[in-house]
Amino acid sequence: MPISFIHYGEPETWGDRRIDPNNANSPKIIDHYKDYAKALVRYIATRAFTGSAQTAVFEVSNEIDIAADYPVCNGSTCTPPYLGPWKRWLWWMNPTTYSFSSTAQAYAITDEDNPQLGFPNNGDVRRLGRNLLPVQKIFADAITAVNAELGQNSAYNGKTIEVAGPAMAGWNLIVRPQGTGPSLEEQFIEQVFNPSALPYGAKFNMPLNHFSFHYYGSVETLRTNTVEHACDDVTQPFALFEQMTNAYRAKLNAYNMQNVPLFLSEWGPSSCSNGDVNWSHKGAAWVAAFLPEALAQGVTMGSFLTVEDRLVYGGPAAPSALGTASLLHTYGSETSYTFLPKPHTNVFKMYNLMTGLRNQVTVTPTSGSHLNAFVTSDQSSTNVMVYNFDPYLVFNNDANTRTGTAENFSISVSNIFKTVGHSGPVRVKRYQVDATTSNLKNFIDYANAHSGNTSGAPDPSLQLIEDYTATAVNGEVQLQSSTAGSTPKPLGLGVTLYRITLN
Repeated sequence: MPISFIHYGEPETWGDRRIDPNNANSPKIIDHYKDYAKALVRYIATRAFTGSAQTAVFEVSNEIDIAADYPVCNGSTCTPPYLGPWKRWLWWMNPTTYSFSSTAQAYAITDEDNPQLGFPNNGDVRRLGRNLLPVQKIFADAITAVNAELGQNSAYNGKTIEVAGPAMAGWNLIVRPQGTGPSLEEQFIEQVFNPSALPYGAKFNMPLNHFSFHYYGSVETLRTNTVEHACDDVTQPFALFEQMTNAYRAKLNAYNMQNVPLFLSEWGPSSCSNGDVNWSHKGAAWVAAFLPEALAQGVTMGSFLTVEDRLVYGGPAAPSALGTASLLHTYGSETSYTFLPKPHTNVFKMYNLMTGLRNQVTVTPTSGSHLNAFVTSDQSSTNVMVYNFDPYLVFNNDANTRTGTAENFSISVSNIFKTVGHSGPVRVKRYQVDATTSNLKNFIDYANAHSGNTSGAPDPSLQLIEDYTATAVNGEVQLQSSTAGSTPKPLGLGVTLYRITLN
């Protein structure tokens, strides 16, 4: 909400009031806001297109299902926390209609400070019609209009603006006041795509190019724990994620909207900043395991929340937020710092090296193994990623007292370079992220132990640990967990990549 609109008062009254109350021809305030939405979309899209972007994707809302879910209560009186000039959780809400101190509100959560308190606590279905959907409708209409407008300009030929939503956190599938009924996301889909879903369908029917949502590995614990314990042990990795995607796709299919892609617009190993999951090999192992899972569940696009972990939190003088799920760590002083990759970023670099198309791979581990693999190939390379992911070692292991068992493995690769008959020497490069290699935690630990002196510290960038020649026989290459003839190098919690090329 732009500051310039504050003096207009409650947004729910804008449809009945004019900018100039004494002029019957003055625009209604709601139309003035719609013009603002168009201007904002036009400005951002044209800036993006000038910067060579082909598509601008607007995500209208952000985690409205868990936004500011606790009021400030003093006895029987409850007020919203101070959130700037609007002084309440949801700007599309009339506080005279929904009393915070009422004892008869529906959808109360039993473990809240005040069990009788209802809206607008997290998961309340009324957040859809009172906040999320009106805003989504206004911006969806603005995007449609600006798309048509820019389509008449030859400078923007082939470029498009798209709308995504609702970008919820997904927790209300497990922790929600409405019990076992449809989640907010499922009801959002119905109210967007089902014209008969009165009263919302007739009011909010609108386009949606991407169904967006958020997911962090640590929230899997919400299946058995409260929100306050969201970083405890994860016993069923990706179970909640599969529940989320299955629910979303089923609802989209019900309205023949299965072509709307799933957009994981915010994700990472852990939503908790404590511990080292987001800046050690723990997060790298999780990312390597999660990406194939995301593909399997139909996710077509996604992104981390932040690029780096210091500047976004208040400028160069801000303390480092090392534990956040960012791509880079800003290491150094307030005036002199450098960017260092986090281990999961090194896994992304591995994926960037994996040219070609994904190939089928079968892993036949021994009982209790945590190994898995991901393979791609093209006419000039074959790429084999092996990862060891054990959730018991990743989550709620801040003191690193739990230790796993490194595993030996062998790889048999057929039809390298997409040919059956290639025989002769091939080059094998091996990259690795584990407890001692390509690991920011090692760098930080060394710096702390040497009073900030990083001379001799292990490089946290992606490390090439082997580069040797192997022999292909009739398009097949045999690989071990180490160079043939040398001491075996089993893989513990972490990720390794073999890249096989002709030279």
